[in-house]
Amino acid sequence: MMDYNRLLRGEPLFWSRLGFCYDPPIKDAAGRPLIMYADQSRFVRYHRQFADAGVRIHTSILHAGWMGEDEYDYSLTDRILGEFFAANPDCLYMPRVKLNVPPLWCRAHPEDTFVYWEGAPHRTAAEIADLAGGPRQDWLGYEAEHGYQIADADFVDPRPNVRSLIALQSVSSEQWKRDAGEALARLIDHIESGPYAERIVGYHVGFGPCAEVMQWGRACGHYGDYGIVQLRNFYRWAEEKYGSREGVCAAWGLESIDENACFLPSPEVRYAQNDTLDGLMRVGKMLCIDYDRFVSDAVVDAVTHFGRIVKEKTGKAYGSFYGYMNFCENAQYAGHLAIDRLLDSPYIDFLAAPKSYYRANENNPGGEMIPAQSVNLKKLWLDELDNRTFLAGDGNGRVDNVEDTCGVFWREFAKNLSHNSGFWWMDLGGGWFDHPALMAQVERMARAKRLIEQQPYESAADVLVLMGEEGMLRAGVSTSLTNSCSRDFLAELAMSGVLFDTYRLSDIHAIDMSRYRLVIFAHTLAIGGDVPGWARSLEARGATLMFNYAAGYYTGDRAGLDSVRAFTGFDCAQDGLSEDGDCPTLCITDADVEILAAENDRAKLVRRGRRVMNCLSRITRCQLREIAERANCRLIGEAGAVYYGDARFTGVFFSGKNAIHLPERADWRDLASGALHADTDCVRTDGAKAMLLVREQKD
Repeated sequence: MMDYNRLLRGEPLFWSRLGFCYDPPIKDAAGRPLIMYADQSRFVRYHRQFADAGVRIHTSILHAGWMGEDEYDYSLTDRILGEFFAANPDCLYMPRVKLNVPPLWCRAHPEDTFVYWEGAPHRTAAEIADLAGGPRQDWLGYEAEHGYQIADADFVDPRPNVRSLIALQSVSSEQWKRDAGEALARLIDHIESGPYAERIVGYHVGFGPCAEVMQWGRACGHYGDYGIVQLRNFYRWAEEKYGSREGVCAAWGLESIDENACFLPSPEVRYAQNDTLDGLMRVGKMLCIDYDRFVSDAVVDAVTHFGRIVKEKTGKAYGSFYGYMNFCENAQYAGHLAIDRLLDSPYIDFLAAPKSYYRANENNPGGEMIPAQSVNLKKLWLDELDNRTFLAGDGNGRVDNVEDTCGVFWREFAKNLSHNSGFWWMDLGGGWFDHPALMAQVERMARAKRLIEQQPYESAADVLVLMGEEGMLRAGVSTSLTNSCSRDFLAELAMSGVLFDTYRLSDIHAIDMSRYRLVIFAHTLAIGGDVPGWARSLEARGATLMFNYAAGYYTGDRAGLDSVRAFTGFDCAQDGLSEDGDCPTLCITDADVEILAAENDRAKLVRRGRRVMNCLSRITRCQLREIAERANCRLIGEAGAVYYGDARFTGVFFSGKNAIHLPERADWRDLASGALHADTDCVRTDGAKAMLLVREQKD
């Protein structure tokens, strides 16, 4: 049997709007599955362009055929497969299958329907059923006055998607999993018994908003789920956790509880902005924390349920979107923080996400939704590169010209290679890559990937960044916290001149620590009992330790600034609120420290021995560079450029006039331009948008 996972890691992929159909599944005027574009020929042409550029594996949305209760229609499914393979008989294909319910399914199964807080008065089954299919049902997962958000469409949605009271399926619904599982099984049987079975490499399955396997409402801050089955299942989950009804009441501070109408507070209580650290960390709100933990478990249960079906029927690759912990400030609501359960599942081969939309254009580093290297320890991370090229009409991260677009292409390419990840280029708008210069770069990168992948992956980083999802789960929603400990922090570090690895805190015993000279506890608000001793052993071996914000606030069962002191060695105190008002700010109060940065005469960045404490709302690349330099880390070039690399290559992007210091004297080939830099360990960038330097191979 083909090694599908090795294939997906070693080959780039391409996604287009081929087959782009309405989600949830609804019918057009002729009673067939509604597709957004009547003419699919240009999308087929885009796939042929990528195939001619050396991209063998392709993916797009493929209609599941599920149209209603015991109603299936594979006409659109067959059409898309037929048109794709007629033009691309030499290619492989991985369908993206969406398993959201047809809207009227909710009328037949109102108890299994997602209910928003605003719809809580309509929680009876009869009232929910009355809302199904109407204008107050959320079909999309986000507020959209003009309906389905789609660029350059033949189809104009006549249905506004606003002010919803209910959505589609509850994520814990067993009825939905049975019905959607049946739809998936029928689809697989249909495909695998057809003429293209041997060309299908795997299945990418999704559900929820944009099929990104999460609860409805995350993107609009319009929260649930107050549905009947969801709350009943939450109670059962809690009773299993705590052992009895009395245990549940004690844990949640309730006098009594009704398992058929389990109490869940309003979104304002669950995720309220707080002016104290205890409030931000939801101390005393175990009911709220438990609910978010339950949602993550429910999402993972559904992902693995569908994975079991794929594996038992095909043995081919299977995966889903998951794990948006680095850049999603409400990942706990989405249900994306039970990562270990998926990484340990025999039914999962890959996890995926869109690349970060934060600081994603030129002169910025981009990023990933998750520490991808963590996923790649056990599975495969596939990064969705929906970067807005100069051909995109608008959108987050759009660039304005060919040269900057090509620079962003190479940056994303190097980012994923340096983390041992796979990726697919995504033409989300239709025609974003339709230019000879861009396709020439795709062809060059496809060749470069195969060349580099001939060598085994090995990290070249001497900086380690640690992120902990347990602390994210326990904390409330805070954009300021996410920026200071994750989004902006990682972006500035990528532009400081160093190479760094990013792992989850739970990986510390699975990775080789001997290479790291600087270990950064970037977003680690909750730690296990063995972490402080592990950190001290690193310090004893000569590593510098850096702690962000309230690292170790939760240490085992303890919570508070005393726990921060015990872990970091620094005394901290609250001294105000962030600009957004959603996060308390801290300062360091120790007297025996070297102050590296202060605000309003309060110490915000300090050093004592081999320990650094950072409470800045936004640390800069120059401050990070100084910390790394004093930890004796390798500096590749000046602060301000973007750096990615591993033992096989060094990449630098948007560097202006810069000198790149390479690990050894050798002949170096720039795969981005083709230029050879002979017998040197230092290369001048001279304003190049992108350089990807590899040792020249000798014949």
